[in-house]
Amino acid sequence: MKRIPGSFRKNMMTAVALLLTVPGWSSVWFTSPDGTGSDCTQNSPCGLRTAMGSGSLNDGDTVYLSEGNYTYTNGGILPTVRIGKSISLLGGWDKAAAGSPVRNPREYVSIIDGEGKRRGILIDPDLNVTLDGFTVTNAFSDDRGAALYDENATALTLNDINFSSNRVENDTEGYLYGGAAYIRGGDIRITDCLFSKNSAMKGQYDSKGGGLYLADVNLTMENSILSENGAYDGSALYVYGDSVTVKHSRFDSNGRRMDVGHQMGFYPAVRFFVHSLTVSRSVFSANYTRSYYLFHAYADTAQLEGNRFADNSSQYDTVRLESIDSLLATNNIFVRNLSTSSTDEHSAVRIKGTKGRFINNTVSDNADIGILVGDDSDMRLINDIVTGQDEGIRIEIRSNVDADHLLLDNVQNLVTDSGSTAAVENNVTGDPAFANPSEGDYHIRFVSAARDTGADVNVTEDIDGDFRPAGKGYDIGADEFAGSAMQPALIHYLLQ
Repeated sequence: MKRIPGSFRKNMMTAVALLLTVPGWSSVWFTSPDGTGSDCTQNSPCGLRTAMGSGSLNDGDTVYLSEGNYTYTNGGILPTVRIGKSISLLGGWDKAAAGSPVRNPREYVSIIDGEGKRRGILIDPDLNVTLDGFTVTNAFSDDRGAALYDENATALTLNDINFSSNRVENDTEGYLYGGAAYIRGGDIRITDCLFSKNSAMKGQYDSKGGGLYLADVNLTMENSILSENGAYDGSALYVYGDSVTVKHSRFDSNGRRMDVGHQMGFYPAVRFFVHSLTVSRSVFSANYTRSYYLFHAYADTAQLEGNRFADNSSQYDTVRLESIDSLLATNNIFVRNLSTSSTDEHSAVRIKGTKGRFINNTVSDNADIGILVGDDSDMRLINDIVTGQDEGIRIEIRSNVDADHLLLDNVQNLVTDSGSTAAVENNVTGDPAFANPSEGDYHIRFVSAARDTGADVNVTEDIDGDFRPAGKGYDIGADEFAGSAMQPALIHYLLQ
């Protein structure tokens, strides 16, 4: 075989490189709100709908959005953007005419605006799509997924997307789902996203997932915020799925919106019906449920680790853990949660029909009951602080509890009914000596009765990630006293 001359090979490579800069060959497209023509190149960007509607757009392509508002003036009720290929849609492009594309979504803000008339983004079935670095706002739908609708997804990645002020609304028959997003099927990854002031409203009833509604999914959510969203059920989040992980996220002030003629925040603000659930290092604060419970987990297996549930309001329970075959709850804080009812009993944590372990948690200053274990549950409670409620722990309806190394202060210790049992040993009494509970600081101080009085249950970190044990023994509760600062009480102790 003859060797191809180097000059010929070089010219062929140049020709191929030039062809790859033309839509239809290239995997990169450039758009702007004022784009014209059909080039969709870096120095001649086109409109977004032009790029999305091009027959040359292929799976694997990347589409850049420059800053500005993307609307669909003549679209009627059609979505602002329809995605029909497995692409990446990236906001925050600086619109430079040459050079490697530069993105800064904070400086060059790209906005998909539904103008209160239409859906933001519609994704066709069976696609693998990435959305990154832009805002979807003012979108509207009369049934589901105002900002984003993805039915029968293969995979969907949402990164650094701001979903704000989107709404699903309809007062006729049928359920409404997903004020911001409705996603069914596939592997879903949500990171660094904000869902704020979205709503699903239907007369007085029948709306689910004010922020997000997801079904038949495997979900990972990380470093995201859901705030001030509203729906009749699942004001922030409503999930049916297989494997669900939520970590390092915040849920704030969901369920509190009340629009004229629409009732939101009636059922739980956060709801999971899944096979496997992990919720870790997340904060649930100032959320509202007028009836029932605030956080509801119905799962085969569930792990809650290092979460904070504080200053929420609900009728019966702040957290309900139901029908779980294997539960592990460690290093969680349940504090200052309130009841919306003047007549019904409220519990910070209700464990119903569940088997598992509740270890190194702090349950304090909640309405009525700290921990309620019932409905054929079988639980081990170890190294927990339960303080400041009218009733500490109640065991009822054919349930069994082993309580070991609990710190019980200012509560009625254990209340059981005739069909339940409690094995109690090594419990501690005394002052937990929280740092500043009136300001929400439930770290323990050096003088705490919880310090060095717990059992070794192979929990090696506390809620802050501090190593356990830090002293001569393990501490009770979610916090391990680190002793990083020379506190006055410690100085006094050392001088004796």
